[in-house]
Order: sequence, then C-alpha cells, then structure tokens
Amino acid sequence: MAPRVKDEYVTMSETGSENGTASSSSPTVSRESSSSDLKAKGKEDTDQAQKFATLQDRAKAPNSLYLSLTLILTAHFCGDIWSTRVVTNWSNSMMDGAIITVDTLKYLRDLTMDALQGNVKNWLEFGQVCVFTGLVASLLYVLLIAPFRAGFWTGSRSTKHKMHRYMGLAYLLQYFMAWAQYLANYESAKDSYLPHAIALNGVIQGYSAFFSFKVLPELEDPGYYSDKAVASRSFVHENIFFSMMAVFGSMYYNDEFRHNLKSHPAGQVVEALFVFFPYIAIRTWFPTTRFSNAGKGRMGRTKKNELFYEIGTKMVKFFYLWAKYFLGFFINFLVYLEAPTESQW
Repeated sequence: MAPRVKDEYVTMSETGSENGTASSSSPTVSRESSSSDLKAKGKEDTDQAQKFATLQDRAKAPNSLYLSLTLILTAHFCGDIWSTRVVTNWSNSMMDGAIITVDTLKYLRDLTMDALQGNVKNWLEFGQVCVFTGLVASLLYVLLIAPFRAGFWTGSRSTKHKMHRYMGLAYLLQYFMAWAQYLANYESAKDSYLPHAIALNGVIQGYSAFFSFKVLPELEDPGYYSDKAVASRSFVHENIFFSMMAVFGSMYYNDEFRHNLKSHPAGQVVEALFVFFPYIAIRTWFPTTRFSNAGKGRMGRTKKNELFYEIGTKMVKFFYLWAKYFLGFFINFLVYLEAPTESQW
C-alpha cells in the first residue's frame, strides 16, 4: 500500500538529511489544513473579537462621568446658575469682547495714519496701543484664523467628530472674547459669567474627546508635548479633572455664585470637596500620567528636538505645581476664609 503524501514528504526529508543532501531542495507539497492551522485561525478570530469588545468597552461611560455630572449639576443648582440673567451677562460679555476688538483695530488704524503723517502727539500711547493690538491680533490668529485656514471646521476633515470640532470652535471664540474683555475692561470682566461658560465647555470638550477618539492608546507617556507621539487617552481623560477644577473656580471667585453655594448644605459639601479634598476625593476617579514619563514611550520625540521638549516639559511641570499649590489651594483657602478685601477683588 502506497504511503500517504504527507508521510512520504516527511520520510524523504529525513532521509535526505541523513544522507547529507539538502532537504530544502525538495519542493513543498501542498496539503490540507492541519489542526494547528485551525487553532491559529481560531486564535485570530478570537483576537478580532477581543479587539471589537475592547472598542465596545471603551465606548462605555466611565464612573468619572457620573461624578462630574453630579458635582457640576449640584453646584449649578446650589449656585442658582440656571437663570436668564446669567445668559444675558454671557451674551453681553461676548458682545463687549467683539466691540473691544473692532474698536481697538480701528483706533490702531487711526493712530498709524497719524504716525505716517507726523501728527502723533503721544508716542507712549501709540506704543501701548501697538502692544495691546499685537496681543489681540496674535490671539485672533492663533485661536481662530490659523485653525480656519487649516480646515478644522470647513475642510474635508470637518465631517468627522463634529461635536468635538464645533464645541472646540465655541471654546476658542469664548476664550478670545474673554481675553479681549479682560485686557480692556477688567471691571466688567471680573463679574462676567463668561469664564464659567468656558470652563464648562472645557469639560464637555474633554468627554467629547474621550468618546470620539476611542482608538487612542492607553499609555503612561501622556504624549502631549512631542512631535511624533500620539496623545494618550489616559491624558485626555485625566485633564477632565482639571477642567472641573476650573468650573468650580469660575463659580467660587464670583461673589454671587459663592454666596449662593455657601448658603446651601449640598453646596457646602461641594465647596469642601473642591477646596480641601480635590486630590483625595475627586482626583482618584481619573487616571494619572507622570511628567517623568513624557517623551519616553515609542520614540515620540525627534532626537534633535529632545532638549527643547525636555525644557518645555520642565516648564509645564513648574506651571502645574504653581497652579496646584498657589492658584489652587492657596487662593481657594483665602477665598474660603473671606480674606480678600473688596479692593483686592
């Protein structure tokens, strides 16, 4: 009885090897799928199913979302934010910022014409207006004009992640108007509700990014300060906590909001959590990335730019520590004790 093809091929290979002949010269004989092939194929199917399940898991709302909603809505309720006066104040601030921008540009145009004609009487005033206009123009270009030119909201890429894109546009518009009002009309800016709208928009942006970019890797390297790395999804999720701190600060530094918050028992609980225990009771609900891991993952930085990014990372770390302990804890403690006087506000 003739041997099976598979057994014949194996026997010939073994014989050739024993006789010193190269068994690799023998042509490979096609055969049916073995049990190992079927197992390998089954493993691939399992891996694909696990990948799909992972994306499904990533689409689930994290517990931090429920915590964020609870704290923010409670603060809103206790602070009596849901009112028409808040919306009116917000719209007035946006209009004020737009008017300041247009008036400043017109004023600079008139001063420039006077300078060309030799009619400038106060060069100090001319220099101050030039500096202020330069700041406003830089903000306008970086925050709005450059992204528009890149097609962030009008190009072919704007068809994807629409909520994240246009909420980002709303954030940048409000941010620009807030700076314009702050630089030119501080008395109105300090009582404006526009900073709270910006901070709230930041929280929405954070969760929008978290759900829109589910394919981002969960890396220890945050990837936020490099020229090749991809931002870690943990870093995106983590920054929602800091946006929540900004939401609380925008309420706590407003006299009316703070008074309403303190007069309600639930508001006092929210106040205590953010003033005394933010990094104990709230921070632990969010992932943590380390400055020491920045730039260490997956060759995320070009070698020639490594020094630049190392210096930049140290500067960001310094700013973070300053913001956490001085702008955060210290200022919050002062406000909690009602130490600032009317003139200091």
